[in-house]
Order: sequence, then C-alpha cells, then structure tokens
Amino acid sequence: MRICMFNNLFPPIKSGSSHFTFMLSKMLVERGHEITVIGARVGDSKEYEKIDGIEVYRLPCLMFPQMEIAHGFKYLSFTFLPSNVKKIISLCREKQFDILHQHGQIFDTALSSSYAAKKLKIPLVTTIHTPVRHTVALYSKILVFLDKNIVKNLIVKHAQVLVAPDQTVVDNINERYDHSWVEEVPYGVDQLFATPEEGLEIRKKYNLGSCPLILSLGHVHNLRDRCDLISAMPEIIKHVPDVHLMIVGDIYIQKPIELVEKLGIKSHVTFTGGIPHEEIGAYFAAATIEAHWLGNAPGLGIAAMEAMAVGKPVVSSIGVDDLGKGVLQPGNNIVLIDRGVVPNIAESIIKLLIDPILRQQIGDNGRKMIEEHFSWQSVTTKMEKVYQKMTQEFNNTK
Repeated sequence: MRICMFNNLFPPIKSGSSHFTFMLSKMLVERGHEITVIGARVGDSKEYEKIDGIEVYRLPCLMFPQMEIAHGFKYLSFTFLPSNVKKIISLCREKQFDILHQHGQIFDTALSSSYAAKKLKIPLVTTIHTPVRHTVALYSKILVFLDKNIVKNLIVKHAQVLVAPDQTVVDNINERYDHSWVEEVPYGVDQLFATPEEGLEIRKKYNLGSCPLILSLGHVHNLRDRCDLISAMPEIIKHVPDVHLMIVGDIYIQKPIELVEKLGIKSHVTFTGGIPHEEIGAYFAAATIEAHWLGNAPGLGIAAMEAMAVGKPVVSSIGVDDLGKGVLQPGNNIVLIDRGVVPNIAESIIKLLIDPILRQQIGDNGRKMIEEHFSWQSVTTKMEKVYQKMTQEFNNTK
C-alpha cells in the first residue's frame, strides 16, 4: 500500500505521537509498504529527507508562543497555509496514495489531511492519540466546545475510521464525536534495554548512589504535573529515608517545582528536563520503580509501558480494563492506585520499595504482558488489518 502519514509532530520533535508515527511508518516500510510522512518544519529540521525508507516532507510553518490553554506546549505550529495545502494536494496526486493516516485531531495537519481526503476521494483514518482536556475550568469549557463542534465537524467526520489506543480514548470518542466506526489499536512498545553499567552512570551523574529511585518519565504540564506524586513524598521519606524521585521530561509549568520547595524536599527530587529517546533505557536501568500519571492525565502513557517492557514495576491510576479486559492485573503485573489520593499513592509506593520480591514479581509479569499484547509486530499487524478493512469498505461504497 502507498500510505501518507500526517502529524505536525515528527522526529526530531520528541512526543508520544511523534515516536508512534515514526515507529509505525518504519515497521510498515519493513513489510513492503511505501510510506510518506508530512509534518511541520520546526527549528533546523530538513524540508525533505529519507529516514529508514520513509520519505519525510516538512512544511514551512508559523510557531505559536507557549500558552497555558495548550499546556505550555512548545511545538505548537501552524501549517495550514495556501502554499502548503497546494503542495499536499500535488504530492497526493503524484504519489497516488491508497490511504491517508492522520495522527492527532488537535494539530492543523488534520485540516490538510481532511481536505485532501475529501477533494481527492482518498480514504482517511485518524488516530486520536489523547483526549482534549484541561485542569483550568474556563480552558476546559473552551476546549470541549471546540472539540465537540470545530474538531468534530471539520476534521473527525471526514475520517472513515477513528483509531483509539485504549479504552479511555474510545470513551472520549463516544462522548465527543459520536463516530460510527472506531477501531482500537494499542501503542507499540520499544525494547529499551540498557546495561546495569549505563544505569550506574545515570546514578553517578545525579549523585544518587544506591538509593531507591522512583522514576517518572514524561513531559511536565497541567495534566501531568506530578503534584500528587510529589505530595506523597514526605510520607514515603518517613518510611524510606534515602528515597529519591526523578522526573524526566520537558518542564512547561513551575507548579511542581514550587511544591517541592514548599514541602522542603529538594534533596529528594530531581527534575532532569527532556532527554533523547535513545537515552531512556539507561534511566530505566537506574530506576527502582516507575510512577506514572497519578493525577488527572488520561491513559497509561507510552513511557510507563516502556518501563514495564524492561521489567520495572509501574504504579499508575489507569482504569483496570483500559488496555483490554483482563490485560492489567493489579498487584500482579501493575500497581493501580486511586487517582489523586495521596495516602494511597504513598502506601503503594512504600510497599513496593521495601519488598524486592514483590517488585521482581510485578516487574516480570508486566514485561510478559507487554511482550504478549504490545509488541510492534502485533500493533503493525492490527493497523494493517484496519487499513485493509477500510479500503475494502471505501471501494465498495464508491
């Protein structure tokens, strides 16, 4: 198949959907498909290049300033310019794509892919990577209105199929978009192995010695501010005095840093800032456990699944059936806590930190679960089946 992926975010931009778009494209190329990616040209990235057999076209764009309504995201770009739309239509005609695949409904390449699909009569699949939410009530009302009206009518309704990575997103689609065809295809998980020596180097870099290390990986913004986890630290420190929390990811808000100072636990918390994806394995090797999205953020997150893939026990607040019925088994392959309940967070983490046998058991079972359900091979096969089913249905209704 000739497939064109659309995503404002593509490497070298670091994000979950960026990495997913790259890895899915790479896997599809390995299976003989012809893959083109259209994204935003940010910074000094190249306008055109070929990466692992993927043709990448980056569009000139205008960059928005970091805004609170957008969680301070620094890669918010505007590509929906007449010259870019003309280029996309020309490219679609030249390449004769069988499928257009939009990644993300909230970035403006979704306008271009919807327009191209309608104008050229090419089937379109749109992956909804994350629900549109905000912790500030006013912003939340504005975003929900835009999502249910503008996004739904200008973008979502033009897709033959919506793809959701988990049940949280399926529920959001049913609530916001009322789309007739939804397929669930989970995120693929990388095997980010690193040697114990690389883990020791990370510990040496941050002067951590042999202390128990709680790793929390992912960008820090309003929905993922880690404040519940930070609030649990004083109680955790009482029981595990040498414990350390390391939060890895770009920092878009100051609230968690201010909370660390207010609680007087600066010596127990490190904010590293963003790191290249290829270095994540070394941070996992250094970690004792991984703690993820314990507040308002939806879903489990790719980083937590990557931690599970290398055998690290994960603490999260995801719904027990969000990855499929029976996949997550609390106390066996993951530790689930009540969202935002600080005493429950502290109790669960303390229990893991003081019990190496329990950590080993949950870590091993988590790794087996990821291998069985979330390998890139199985995810790519599921996506291929969606493509095949969609094109068959599209051709039958012409």
